[in-house]
Amino acid sequence: YLPSLWPVLMRMVLVNLLPPAVRFVDQSHLTFTGGYPDTYYEMEYHVPLQACRSVITKALDTLGDGSGPFRNNLPLGLRFVAEDDIWLSQQYGRPSCIVSLVNYNNLDTFT
Repeated sequence: YLPSLWPVLMRMVLVNLLPPAVRFVDQSHLTFTGGYPDTYYEMEYHVPLQACRSVITKALDTLGDGSGPFRNNLPLGLRFVAEDDIWLSQQYGRPSCIVSLVNYNNLDTFT
């Protein structure tokens, strides 16, 4: 473990392994496409930042090891968003944690 090596390794990864950036402008449904080729189902919860730890813990406890009635075949998604001043926003007046459960092509897991 050499901390001074990380910048060099990251530069090598960014330069050699990632594709070059592409910039174009078009309609949002054409530019912001995801990597899901088929149908997927998603539940997304916007919770106050203070409740983030307990919500994640409860979600993981509910999902368990995947053998119960709730199965999730993609990673639990987490985003952290700063508060804003837009009245109808889900982040209005508070920083938030967005917890996302995505299920790829499996109809019976969230019902």
